[in-house]
Amino acid sequence: MCQCKHKGGIILSDRMIKNIFFLLVLLFFVSCGEPSKELNLSASNKVGKLIQDDLFDGLKIDRFLSENKNQPIESNQLFLQGVDYYRNKKSYDQAEEKFKQSIIEHPTSNAYFELGNLYLDTKQFDKSIKAYQLAEQLDFQPVSSILYNLACVYSKLRKDEIAAKYLESALIAGYSNIDNIKKDKDLAHFRNSYYFERCYQRGLLGIGDPDKLMWQQYAKQFPVSKLPLNLDPFLQENAFNEENSISYEFEKFVSEMRNARFSRDTGKEFYFLAKLSSTAKFTALVYMIRDYYSGCATYKLATYDAEGKLIDKREIGGRTLIDAPMKIAMIDSKGIIHVKKYTVQYEKDPVEVGYYENKIVSKELSGSEDFTINADGLIELKG
Repeated sequence: MCQCKHKGGIILSDRMIKNIFFLLVLLFFVSCGEPSKELNLSASNKVGKLIQDDLFDGLKIDRFLSENKNQPIESNQLFLQGVDYYRNKKSYDQAEEKFKQSIIEHPTSNAYFELGNLYLDTKQFDKSIKAYQLAEQLDFQPVSSILYNLACVYSKLRKDEIAAKYLESALIAGYSNIDNIKKDKDLAHFRNSYYFERCYQRGLLGIGDPDKLMWQQYAKQFPVSKLPLNLDPFLQENAFNEENSISYEFEKFVSEMRNARFSRDTGKEFYFLAKLSSTAKFTALVYMIRDYYSGCATYKLATYDAEGKLIDKREIGGRTLIDAPMKIAMIDSKGIIHVKKYTVQYEKDPVEVGYYENKIVSKELSGSEDFTINADGLIELKG
């Protein structure tokens, strides 16, 4: 089984080429037609709700997403249930059904990616390819993951020449688990082929330092923040954007992911938030951990060296423990992190009902701390 079921647009399948050709022909006729037909977005042409038959219809998926920008909470709940059935309980039929239901509610790259992994594990290779292609279409990150997994699929299909193209592209795109390539059972047939060593060496020449490339892929996902920056743990559901979620392919940089059971904590989600600074010695990033069931957000400030090795980390907003003070952080224009601690009382017990639609009755300041990041990347308490 692939240790890292892994995206990229370097290699196109016949179906994807046909779709592109169809789109070009369609655009040609649209551009030459009457102005009133140019957009053709009447109610009768809208997708409406998706059905099972639409799961692998890339054009319809794109149209649906253009009409429905926000992911409903039900879609994410179904996805997390699918991950639990798949990763933890090994109940593949139930996992497949949950992933499909999640996609019908609102297609996401993560749901297609995990569905592709499930089909690879259950030897449904044609479906696996289609699922990975849809994850690719929806911009799953990192790019190397899908390329690597497609190499695994074609190895299992004993199509070694195609597997070679995908593995080489995965390496060039930043796939960094070199040890896994040598051991992955899904690549066993391909490793014994004429094509393996040649594509492997070409891929390595193309990537330079794979670990550094993975770090660069991770760091560039963080938008450069405008200061001052306020970190509010009392967020509404629509504040969480699937496009900004951190893939588990980056778990080496997020220790909370590595500590989760089977590298999947189905009660937590992770989000890129902000890049505070980047110097020759360190890069300072803020990521957010959202406890899905309670609705509370926790903010982590982490500093890394040029190779992506963690230098220091501190929780600056929200809280990990339910009985701990709630921290609200503000990072000012000089980069000083101001953290205020509050004792918060809710209308209902958050242990029982969580924070969604749970009115805050009172919020009492119980302390404050200021932090700075020194020249070496250490997060220090400001005196």
